Amino acid sequence: MENQTFDITMLLKMKDLDIRALDNREKPSLKTFRERLFTLISEVPSVLECLETIVSGNTSLKENTDLAKISGLLQSVGAYELSTYFNTLADGTKNNEAIAERTAFKFKDLIERVQEAQRKMKPEEVEDEHNRRSLNHVICVAEHEENTRKLRILCVDDNAFMLQTLSAALGDEYEVFSLSKAKNIEAFLKNNTPELFLLDYNMPDINGFELYKIIKNHEQHFDTPVIFLTASGTAERVQDALELGASDFIVKPMKAELLKEKIAKHIKRKIAF
Repeated sequence: MENQTFDITMLLKMKDLDIRALDNREKPSLKTFRERLFTLISEVPSVLECLETIVSGNTSLKENTDLAKISGLLQSVGAYELSTYFNTLADGTKNNEAIAERTAFKFKDLIERVQEAQRKMKPEEVEDEHNRRSLNHVICVAEHEENTRKLRILCVDDNAFMLQTLSAALGDEYEVFSLSKAKNIEAFLKNNTPELFLLDYNMPDINGFELYKIIKNHEQHFDTPVIFLTASGTAERVQDALELGASDFIVKPMKAELLKEKIAKHIKRKIAF
């Protein structure tokens, strides 16, 4: 995996992988941190086999040793909470079967998200490894980029022309993302954290109100503003949107200046990680 690394920005978003705390404790180099993650991924088959054995009610001294080893590896990459689960199993606590089952679920979820953050190294990252840059250096760069980027807006509308219109109207000031199929929202939110949503109400697969509820099920978007766009601005629909929790409601076709004014009123920078 010499030409592979991990997107630090994505890893910083993971609440169960506290790499800032890791840096404060031991200040590893980026190369060391990367190698630990690849080692952890390589151990996945044996770890899951070990946990499945415990779930079935069988344990051995060797498995306890393996669990303690994985606990230490998890701690070395900042997965402190999950590390305690493996420690509990290694200590032979009662109800190991239930704990092992919960641990396997959390472990698979963590590894899946770590693997999603894996990508090919950029030239500057090769240089960072060559110069043994600290993990803290990379975190600081990611935080600076996060604090100075354009605010992000996600527009969801099944009308391609409307998406092009919104992007043209807002693109100079904001980073605008577009989705023509509302059902793809979950996949989008895995890797992106918008500061505001513009949602069409009438869509064939999922209407705007249903989509709103899906978005709000994501903890990081509990307070993210949502503005509805619709060709039907009846008083009843406006009232329904506001009662649902929408920040605003705009009737299409809308004037660009009105749209920008409403967005500026509601949008605010979210700390993505």
